[in-house]
Amino acid sequence: MKVKKILKHFFIFLAFSLIFFAAIFPLGDVSDMVTKLVHEQTQKQVFVTFSDLGLTAVPQPGLKLQEVELVTPFLIEPLKVGGLVLSPSLLGLLSFQPGVSVFAEDIFSGEAQVTARQSGKSKAGAPMVKAEIQMQELSLKPIVEMVTNQFSPSAKVTGDISVEMDSSMNDQPEGKVKLTMNGFELSSFTFNSPMGPLPLPEVKLKKVSVDGVLKDGKLSFTRIQIGESSDALNAQVEGQMDLRLQQGGGGAQFALGALDITVDLTAKQAFLTSSGFGAVFSLLQAFKKPSGNDESNFKFRIATPNVLTTPALPTAI
Repeated sequence: MKVKKILKHFFIFLAFSLIFFAAIFPLGDVSDMVTKLVHEQTQKQVFVTFSDLGLTAVPQPGLKLQEVELVTPFLIEPLKVGGLVLSPSLLGLLSFQPGVSVFAEDIFSGEAQVTARQSGKSKAGAPMVKAEIQMQELSLKPIVEMVTNQFSPSAKVTGDISVEMDSSMNDQPEGKVKLTMNGFELSSFTFNSPMGPLPLPEVKLKKVSVDGVLKDGKLSFTRIQIGESSDALNAQVEGQMDLRLQQGGGGAQFALGALDITVDLTAKQAFLTSSGFGAVFSLLQAFKKPSGNDESNFKFRIATPNVLTTPALPTAI
């Protein structure tokens, strides 16, 4: 009973201390200092600004940054977030492993949460770090427009990504990805293929889903579902791609390599005759399989030793 009484008084004291700290400490005045610190620590590659900084209890206790904007030469457009809440990882506290949780609201018209914490040690004794990203109803179009202006698909993205790696970056990370894009739409554009410019028509799909596992430097696509059977176009994709973490002059970064996938594609006959995909499907005639009268089915393999340097053309399975 005495212990409970002591704890009760301790938490009351802690709560009043936090309230007093928030009341007298001008958190909003440190924005310039944070901006300068981030700019210097990233070798002047990242510039972060925000309108206000304060304490919050919703959705979890922590520091909240309002109207955050991140500018970097790696992105075409600035990253804008309505609010960021930074707080200690609850799971990390319970397991005595330090960590941090970042909750982003009004980001790409949706919400996202990133949690990073220490998860043990590697075989070599280096600390392991596990990061998890949860996304809810993010708009795909502004995400793509931040990295390319060649095309701009639209959809609502929901899913989870997790990755675990050692802090020394000597071992390849392991992780999982599970994403669903609802209401996928891609406007017509010209794709620069190995055979030259290829005009592609507008595509509308009910859903696109991706399930993958990252291990030993390979990203295995356990299942990629493009569209549904009721859509004009649908496909199932399985296979793997080299995705290795490499050390370079600018630090560690992921590098793409070999690709080997199989594709089972079905298209409605009306779509084939009315769309601009005619040139594409003419290349796939050798892989056409028997199917119904109102649709065509194609099964083929795409493989290349390097997706960045060697063209990948379809071959028979």
